[in-house]
Amino acid sequence: MRAFLFFAGFVVISILLCKLAHAKSIDPSGGMQLVNDKLWMLQESGSALSAEEVMAKYEGRLLTKNTSGQVSYGFTNNTIWGVLPVDINTYGEPVTSDPHNLSESFPFLPLVIEIDNAWLDDIDVYFFENGERKHHVTLGDNQIHSARAERARMPSVFYRFTQQQTIVVFRFSSQDPMTIPVYLGQPVIANDKSTENAYFYGALYGSLVILLVYNLVLYSYLKERRYLLYSLYLLSFLAFNFTYTGHGFWWVWSDSVFLQQGLMPTLMFFYLFSAVRLTIEFLNTQLYLPKLY
Repeated sequence: MRAFLFFAGFVVISILLCKLAHAKSIDPSGGMQLVNDKLWMLQESGSALSAEEVMAKYEGRLLTKNTSGQVSYGFTNNTIWGVLPVDINTYGEPVTSDPHNLSESFPFLPLVIEIDNAWLDDIDVYFFENGERKHHVTLGDNQIHSARAERARMPSVFYRFTQQQTIVVFRFSSQDPMTIPVYLGQPVIANDKSTENAYFYGALYGSLVILLVYNLVLYSYLKERRYLLYSLYLLSFLAFNFTYTGHGFWWVWSDSVFLQQGLMPTLMFFYLFSAVRLTIEFLNTQLYLPKLY
């Protein structure tokens, strides 16, 4: 037991040191910015509007500013539209495509837009410059990973902003809870964020696997059912979290939309069931709380 506690403490300290060291390497003024408070929102009953029509409503001041920075809209059959005006001077210094040949170069700012949610069904991102639609990207877990714009865990798109102001129009629809955190930042910062997440989840999953094996060994020696139930609880949580965070769709079943959309509710059920079963066994409710049991 002492050896295990020492190991657990070592893992926690290592995670904290890695995060502190990584934080020092990132310019805090240039991090990925949550831009939900800059969005102009529209909730459409059904799905009949086009991006151009939403753009016209935005120019006619018919949209509502998301001043509270609302991220979650719960379960809804509505299509949610968001309009984001992007001023490139807000997010960094524009660069040129070819600094050695200024006659053919032009200033632009490369930025990454990331929707930090792995379970949304359909996401459309439209880019408007000078009132005209220039680019359209389709994201969401109704698409296999190989068809996505970026090979990333979360739905994201890279775009070179060449105008002083570009209007980005988002369209969201999903049968799952509508949570739409939108982040914007430079590619190097997006890569730093991805690396930091990789370290965190690597430590988390590694610790859970070791704890799972430890409890299975205890069960094999002691034959006490609570250790087996705790192991099943850890396994179900690990599997659910692996799916919930988008790692499973990214690494394992990247070409199966059916598995991505079917495994999450199934694993959620097993996770909750194992938690309840473990609680019943751990508290020995059949003996001490028979009415509750």
